[in-house]
Amino acid sequence: MRSHQVLSALGAAALLAVSSGASAQVTVYDGATNLVTIPSVSVGASTFTNVTLLNTGNFVFTLQGATLLPQA
Repeated sequence: MRSHQVLSALGAAALLAVSSGASAQVTVYDGATNLVTIPSVSVGASTFTNVTLLNTGNFVFTLQGATLLPQA
């Protein structure tokens, strides 16, 4: 999978996690910076931590950063 596809999938999964309450984590939205911070997001077999999304308006978010956890 290309990196932009991974990032797109990650962003979609992050938004799904936020909207569905898929897990017991604290997701934070900072209205001053328009940033959403999600502690962890799973995409397929990969898990990303410290996921940050920027709200660009009209419920459109762009991925600002994430850390891929190494697989065991």
